[in-house]
Amino acid sequence: MRPSSRSPPRRHHRQSPSLSSIHPPDNNDPDSQDQSQDCRPSTSAPDRHTEDAYEALVTELVKAKESKKWTVSASKRAAYTLQGLARLTMRFHGPYIAVSQAVPIGFLLYTTPQAETSGKHNQILEECPEADRTAYKKLFCWLLDSAPFLRPFLPLFVENCLDVTLLGEFVDFHARQGRSADINTLKKHVHLKLLLSPPLPPSSQRDATSNFYNTTNDVFTDFRDHWGFYNRRTARLLVPYSLLENFEEDPDTILDQVLSGALVFDHMCLPSFLYQEDLRVSQAEDITDGLLLSSFLMVAYRCVFEGPSAVAKAPGLKGNGRASISRKHGIVSVKPENIAYIACLVHFTLGTCDKWDQQNSAVFDGATFFKNIVKFFTNQTFSEKVLAAYTSLVYGDRAKKAENQQGHRMAPNDTARVLELFANSASMGSPAADALPSNLTGAT
Repeated sequence: MRPSSRSPPRRHHRQSPSLSSIHPPDNNDPDSQDQSQDCRPSTSAPDRHTEDAYEALVTELVKAKESKKWTVSASKRAAYTLQGLARLTMRFHGPYIAVSQAVPIGFLLYTTPQAETSGKHNQILEECPEADRTAYKKLFCWLLDSAPFLRPFLPLFVENCLDVTLLGEFVDFHARQGRSADINTLKKHVHLKLLLSPPLPPSSQRDATSNFYNTTNDVFTDFRDHWGFYNRRTARLLVPYSLLENFEEDPDTILDQVLSGALVFDHMCLPSFLYQEDLRVSQAEDITDGLLLSSFLMVAYRCVFEGPSAVAKAPGLKGNGRASISRKHGIVSVKPENIAYIACLVHFTLGTCDKWDQQNSAVFDGATFFKNIVKFFTNQTFSEKVLAAYTSLVYGDRAKKAENQQGHRMAPNDTARVLELFANSASMGSPAADALPSNLTGAT
């Protein structure tokens, strides 16, 4: 039974806003009369089993919301599976996406194709930029692919749009929980492994900067106001790559300019932590050389997706303790969005901001930073090079095995044929002796 705060089940004619009340169809619009059935939910009435499963899912979501913890503990429930998948949402769609809006708007665009072309008549879509609509629809399609048990529920969600809002709130909560867990992982492990031993400047500058890191403002503490550009270790990683050599020659000047507000690094700058450590602008062919191939960024990626204990091991080897994100969800390849997601988290982790919501988007728009990195992968040569490097480091032979399994042609199943023949011969009785080969019967 559902909690008393909800109305009776749908099969008892529960009423709630439907898509028609959100976006009334235009009977004079030919597009609304000839719609693709591929992306719309079936018009046939769901069977009793589907309705019961739907009611069970929504009941679990309501209980989770009323507990104020949004947690489902029963592992055999569909909501429990959805809870785990929801933690992947930002890892594949960016840490800045508004999931609570993306789910209902993506649902509307998915189930009502004409809504996208008639957005000016729809209050919900009117204030949603076209780029966000695309991202929201992509997220909702990903959710359906990741949790296929939701597909049969689409007709019921159409009739009960308040439940779609509830679904969005549930996925949003656990998506943010996943992001928080990843940030905490980076705070606890990555800086201890890398920031305490950052790469030295080029040999030509080492004598002049032998005390580069041995200053009072270089003491790395747990206080975030000692990070960012208040600390030379973190500042060196945050300074734009194009200014890295200037920073290494005269760090104090750049630090003073940044802290005074005279020099601003916004989301269009590319921080040095994105670049291969042994390259400098003067040595690189162009600014794309070494981009996203930073060992710091790669280790951060592996720390999040494979677990901190896997960082010190050979590629593809699992870490200690419970299953990592990759192993739990069967991830054996790297997506551009995954790398961009880690880059955003690293940038936040290195800064002085204590809380995610306190970031000043007027100075550094993280959402744009994420989208810019994803755009880099539209260049095929660059994309293949970077993705291959990450996949090899993070997943090793596991990625190759998965690729082989997807690309190879299976040989005939001889074992199944033999067992089938045995079963048939047994039903017909034992074969006669004269049916056996002569070399086994002793015949000459």
